Amino acid sequence: MPDMKKNLLIVTAVITNLLCACSSDEAFLAEKPKTRYTIESAFVQSSQVDATLASAYRYTCLMFGWAYPNRPAALLGGIGSDCYDALNEICGWGQNGQSHFERWSTDDLTTERTWDILYQTISFANLTLRGAEMVKWNSNAEKEAATAQAHLIKGFAYLRLGECWGGVPLVTEIIDVVKDDYVRASREEIYNYAIEELKLAEAQISEYPVQDGRPGKGVCRHYLAEAYLALGVETGDDSCYATAVNYATKTIEAHPLMTSRFGVRADPSNTGTNNGVPNYKPDGDVYYDLFQIGNYDYSTGNTEALWVMQAMDYDTFQSTGLTEDHLYDNTLPYTCHAWSCGPVFRDIKWKEELQEPNANASPWNGDVDQEKYPGGYVCAYLGGSSIGRVAETFYLSDEIWAGAWEDDIRYNELNSPHHIVCVDRAHSRYGTVVTRDDIDPMFYYNLYPMHSKLIMQDGWGWHPSQEAEHIREYGRDWYMARSAETYLLRAEAYLKQGKKDLAANDINVIRTRANCAKKVTAAEVDIDLIFDERARELCYEEHRWPQLLRQGSSKNGGSNPVMQRRIKEHAMYVKDQPVSTGDIQWTLFPIPQVYIDMNTGAVLEQNPGWE
Repeated sequence: MPDMKKNLLIVTAVITNLLCACSSDEAFLAEKPKTRYTIESAFVQSSQVDATLASAYRYTCLMFGWAYPNRPAALLGGIGSDCYDALNEICGWGQNGQSHFERWSTDDLTTERTWDILYQTISFANLTLRGAEMVKWNSNAEKEAATAQAHLIKGFAYLRLGECWGGVPLVTEIIDVVKDDYVRASREEIYNYAIEELKLAEAQISEYPVQDGRPGKGVCRHYLAEAYLALGVETGDDSCYATAVNYATKTIEAHPLMTSRFGVRADPSNTGTNNGVPNYKPDGDVYYDLFQIGNYDYSTGNTEALWVMQAMDYDTFQSTGLTEDHLYDNTLPYTCHAWSCGPVFRDIKWKEELQEPNANASPWNGDVDQEKYPGGYVCAYLGGSSIGRVAETFYLSDEIWAGAWEDDIRYNELNSPHHIVCVDRAHSRYGTVVTRDDIDPMFYYNLYPMHSKLIMQDGWGWHPSQEAEHIREYGRDWYMARSAETYLLRAEAYLKQGKKDLAANDINVIRTRANCAKKVTAAEVDIDLIFDERARELCYEEHRWPQLLRQGSSKNGGSNPVMQRRIKEHAMYVKDQPVSTGDIQWTLFPIPQVYIDMNTGAVLEQNPGWE
């Protein structure tokens, strides 16, 4: 197989140019060749099928890894949900925030882009399946490996469409003619089709990834568990929850959690250094180790890894001829968390009475010791050169950690630094912790924890070119799924079966790994507690909106009190900084109006609440 680091991250120009997926100037979801090339002439050998599959992977990866708030990865990840939003001044002091729901419409570009990416992903998966039947393979096993991955990607994409939009047009194979008469399948049909595709993938794919970035059976079963949960809610068929438990259990048995230190920074006998920083991190822990360069993939001994997005190292990126501008848009799937998700400490100002004549107005700017903090006000300790596109709600930054929930390695000063000291040597408070009570109220919402999963917080791992400004974490992969989430899916399935004791056990497996003193009881378990634990364990990793939206059924006009309550109680511009004051009448994302308008041969119905 071609090198995965390059295949996942570089668009295959021939396939992309010859066989275009849907775009706003063509018939909805139709592939219309722009040259003399056709599907029949595009596939001659199996390597071309794998190149098309790489494009399907690329579009899948665009749903993960944060860059801009208005990108598909950010929307699926939870922008506007109970966990995050765009920082207030970035979005006009909340007026253009994602959780200012009065500004949403059927023309919303963020939901439209996400719809586009999902259908483009399906298009390349369908194209892979068509091509696989047209070429000669070295072996049937090689063909099955390619088609299994295409089925997985297609099943995953339809699961996300069903969760976020309900019933959508079902495109089961590549379409090479103009078509403008799409109709919506039901949400139940979409879920069942996703399950069918995921089962085809599970039957053909290897037990474990044969190459970094490729999936094994574990990720198929993980998404099957989620799909059966969604189907159970939609149909009211309780047997779906037992099936979800079975698939989750198979995943967990094959992919146990990492429960002790491992990998590149966990060996005390490793006396080497990286950028002058010791390889061994004596104050590290297992959660910290999960997010270190070199530790993400199953091949490295990380049994928890199910599906890992591969990020190019510096040398590979330099060899592509691409520019760094491509790291911030939809040209490349890349984890830009250090740039987009960290607090912008250098812009936060002392409150007036704490400002001093010879010091900087910011506790995190001015006379910074470059030897202690390489990079100065954009040092790794301060999260690097973030521009603060994404900010946390008080729910995520404070509330879920309050009281008995605070004793947790996921919230310690290594994994979630929230006691940041003044680094301006000219200020009398140098070296002391700065709190919200110390800063100008204008910046009160700008101060929230960092996370080791988002930013490498010392000089280790950065390419030397980054010492002046810590932005691009070359070679730092990203989890698309890991079995810690599978435990919480199984806990949810147990809860829906009324087996709260078993749900509590699964939640406590996660909490035991996090060295929490507080364990949950069966009496405490409800869906909100599970969402709280998902936020603690999976913040910035999980697809938060799909998890919220699948809690509702589209039957009888639709209802989703779980999602609507959690948004009302926690969303940034609903609760923390109330800009959005209207009721949320919808339970699904709006069907993009542009596709309703282009679908002139049939009625493509809008979701309730968006008519």
